Amino acid sequence: MIVTRFIALAVAALFVAAGLPAEVSAQLSKQEAKCVKKLPGTALKLASTTLKETAKCLDADISGKAVGACPNAANATKIASAQGKLLADIEKNCQATCGVSALPCVSDRSCPKANFSDPETGKGRETCNDGAKNNPMDIRNLGFPGGLCPLTVGPTDSAAEVNDCVQTLTANVTDEFLNVVYGSITNASGLTSDQAKCLSGISKAAQKLGVTALKTASKCRQSIDKGKIFVAPTNCLTADPKSAGKVGKAEAKLAKAFDSKCTDADIAALDICGNGVAGTPDRATGTTCLTAQARQLFVAASLAYEDRATAIPSLEEAVYPEIGRCGDGLLNVIQGEFNAYAEECDGEDNDAACDGACLPPGDAFECSCGNVARTRYLSDSTLSELDSGWTGNSHDQPVNEGGGFVSDLENCDCTLLDVSECVGTSADPICDTIGIQKPRCSWDPAGVNGCDEHGDGDSVDRNDDCYICDANSSNPGTLCDEDVDCGGQCLDSVGTPTGACVQQSDCAAGETCAGKCDFDAFCSFVLLSHPTPLNSSGNATCLRSEYRDDVFGTTNIVTGERDSFQLVRTRVFLGPAGSRPCPVCGGVCEGGTQAGEICEGSCSTSGDPCRFDTDCPGGETCTSVSVDCPGGACGLELKCSDGPRAGLACRAGSATPLFGLTSNDCPSEPGSNISGDGLEIAFFPATSEPTQLDYT
Repeated sequence: MIVTRFIALAVAALFVAAGLPAEVSAQLSKQEAKCVKKLPGTALKLASTTLKETAKCLDADISGKAVGACPNAANATKIASAQGKLLADIEKNCQATCGVSALPCVSDRSCPKANFSDPETGKGRETCNDGAKNNPMDIRNLGFPGGLCPLTVGPTDSAAEVNDCVQTLTANVTDEFLNVVYGSITNASGLTSDQAKCLSGISKAAQKLGVTALKTASKCRQSIDKGKIFVAPTNCLTADPKSAGKVGKAEAKLAKAFDSKCTDADIAALDICGNGVAGTPDRATGTTCLTAQARQLFVAASLAYEDRATAIPSLEEAVYPEIGRCGDGLLNVIQGEFNAYAEECDGEDNDAACDGACLPPGDAFECSCGNVARTRYLSDSTLSELDSGWTGNSHDQPVNEGGGFVSDLENCDCTLLDVSECVGTSADPICDTIGIQKPRCSWDPAGVNGCDEHGDGDSVDRNDDCYICDANSSNPGTLCDEDVDCGGQCLDSVGTPTGACVQQSDCAAGETCAGKCDFDAFCSFVLLSHPTPLNSSGNATCLRSEYRDDVFGTTNIVTGERDSFQLVRTRVFLGPAGSRPCPVCGGVCEGGTQAGEICEGSCSTSGDPCRFDTDCPGGETCTSVSVDCPGGACGLELKCSDGPRAGLACRAGSATPLFGLTSNDCPSEPGSNISGDGLEIAFFPATSEPTQLDYT
């Protein structure tokens, strides 16, 4: 694997910049907000009941008070009651009715095919909105199905499918948690009374830690949804000092349970953290591993990548599902920021595909096979620049740090590759580079054809190029613009077609008239980098570029010489302010005479300028005190300054010296687009050698 930092070409064109599109989240409706508020608590109650009842049974078995299989009948009854409560709460809080047929629904996909024209959209589609109450419900706005369990149990989305998803993931967590605590220990293990009490005590304390951590994460996430705080979910365990203190106390109680109820000899008799009997030698080791496992299994999504173990999805991810990502242990097909490889592997479950060489989260080639020759080109902002025109304010502007692309290396050889260069002998050092950057439909991520080739062929890739009749139609896979293009079929409760239909009344009781145009399909783009801000003679613009085709070319793995052929399309948006051509992710003055302007905070002791604690020396923190904001303070929270996601949380993207921190989570206002579909630019080739272009 090769990671190469390169100098971007200086090109005399206005549109040579890049940006990643944001996945703009819809504001939650009243019903959606109710669902996301209630669902975590009910799922946590199910997990807590399952753990408590099963552990109670295991403790009784191990101590000899009630030998037998666990959970026993009494435990199972209580667990079943909690399972029923979860389904009832999902039906109550996460469900609406279709606007015309009044059938229960969790998304528009739940509603039957209709033969009328909606006055707003002009399309014949029944929506999940409680009719006249206009209270929309779309379970996908809450992240379902995410990357964990697609909603495919029945012919359409349903509350039962959501329930099955959450219950399955919850059961996975509780099973693994009990295995981590009890392992192979049973009545037959012959523990002493003290050893049994030790195991019971640390089991209860570990359960308490997991429950407390998820309650803390849920409270934080709800505050994020309401716009009360602006932090990344990965900071949710530490964002609020009071809540963080509760988690800390739960961790301290677990440590105390080890020290007060156990001896090192007791711990050595147990099978903790999957280490086998005697595999965990003492209390200190047990405390460390069980604390980490409790956090991993309950709130892995609130942990930084470096603190996550590759394991089953956590309970937090069961109720706050996200689009599949590297580290969730599942093979996801969503494209990454700089490549369309999606994931070739993810954790031990998929590692066989790479012969044990699956690269972990955080790697430059994360969740891809480390035994495949591949190169990643990264732009270096200290060595690269954009040249719009020959002179002037827009000349010599730095490019975004870290933009670039990934390519496979083929048809060459090197006996020893050392990170970025061939240090062994090479009979053929010139490799063909083959990338996968073409925009592709979400249902065809590795296909030969791009979105436009599937669609209308107008040389512009759009989501509607990917709309096809869904699997419930009599003509699945056919390109469509609206539901009438798709043949309707009556489907029974298990999804078996029973006959043709145009509307719900054509079907028998208990059947659904299905067969729609899949408007959830989308065109997945590979972008060059985060949004790029430019200001030329007072004209502030924000640029976003996406690849139009796969990148190909050659590279010499001995000398580093390369040619790459790249076709991109760039869109230009008018900036919200001259000093802020692109919306930024935090770092703007709040109050004072410079409100809204770009700013930096200051380190707590040295006073050095900063945006994050990591910018400060020796454990100092970055504070909102700022010389840039007279009479006010520098807002350091990661939230978008402008655009359709103004005020909402964002992830740090690419920092620019003059125009702040841009982010793919903070797009420009669509109405500020002054370039239409954008300008298609061919770099044929982009090269590592000096090149003189003739003017035309």
